Amino acid sequence: MTSARVPAGVPVGAVPDGQDSIAKALQVGQAPGVPPELALRIHDAASAAFLNGMRTAVVCGAVVIGLVALVAWRWLPAEEAAPEGNQDPGRKLAMAEAAPLAAVEDGPLV
Repeated sequence: MTSARVPAGVPVGAVPDGQDSIAKALQVGQAPGVPPELALRIHDAASAAFLNGMRTAVVCGAVVIGLVALVAWRWLPAEEAAPEGNQDPGRKLAMAEAAPLAAVEDGPLV
């Protein structure tokens, strides 16, 4: 609600308040002396503006999350790099197979 487009019947002091948030805009529509048809127009305009802003924020957030996921998928390694001198793939398999056995042999963790 800019002051150039404020319809007759809206209190002049309420215009800045109505631009701050949807709650304040709805309060402006419920102010004493505001005709019911104008209150309905204010409610519809405030709701439309709020939903339009929410839709824009959700789309922007989804785009950012998608880009971050794409960057993570493309440039982050799938597994930890092996330290130098320890690049035997069979060793990893042997360690993975031995880990459950070691837990059984040591007994339950209490």
